[in-house]
Amino acid sequence: MGAQLCSQADPVVSVSPLASPWALPQETHPDLEVPAGKECAICFHHAANTCLVPCGHTHFCSSCAWRVFGDTATCPMCRREIQAVVPARGPPALRTEEGPPV
Repeated sequence: MGAQLCSQADPVVSVSPLASPWALPQETHPDLEVPAGKECAICFHHAANTCLVPCGHTHFCSSCAWRVFGDTATCPMCRREIQAVVPARGPPALRTEEGPPV
């Protein structure tokens, strides 16, 4: 299975694991389901909506991504050091399965 990469990560400076410079809303409405394959790979409840820098994995909701960043600062998918967590941008069609961002 290839890694999904975020398409347009802004240049980012390392941030404190305790500080979240932005917050993404977590959909908790019972009538709104996350499409199969688009849910967070950790909690399987919220939509995956973040991009880990520099690896580019986009498999995590903001809550889980920030928790991992604060706990280990290591990507659960590839084990690379996480330097920042940024919002994933663009629809999934703009993200690639393998290779650099488009």
